[in-house]
Amino acid sequence: MSAARHHCVLCVPGQGHHPTRRPSAAEPYFDAALRLWLCSEPPHNHHARMHEVLRSLDLDLLPEGMHPLTYRVLVLAVHAGAFADAGVAFAVADAAASRALRSLLLEVADALPPNEERVA
Repeated sequence: MSAARHHCVLCVPGQGHHPTRRPSAAEPYFDAALRLWLCSEPPHNHHARMHEVLRSLDLDLLPEGMHPLTYRVLVLAVHAGAFADAGVAFAVADAAASRALRSLLLEVADALPPNEERVA
């Protein structure tokens, strides 16, 4: 499929964007297959706008001392919120991105405490 057939979820043709980011500019993405489509050219440049939002929250790159799993979930939530604010559904790029999202969610579930039995 050509890049011209992928569309920014907010407007026009777009490119893959990694919503869970990376620890630093020199390191690989946390979840390389987890992508969504955002435009990266005027007039909207939603890709750059998302980076501006993340920078304003000190989340463009992994903050010192923050656990990477916490960071990945937070930046994913920021993306979902931005989509909701724009009135569009949060959508990942493709089946590989869906599998990567599933893997992230399972990693989160594994990090949570086990279920406790209810006391009657």
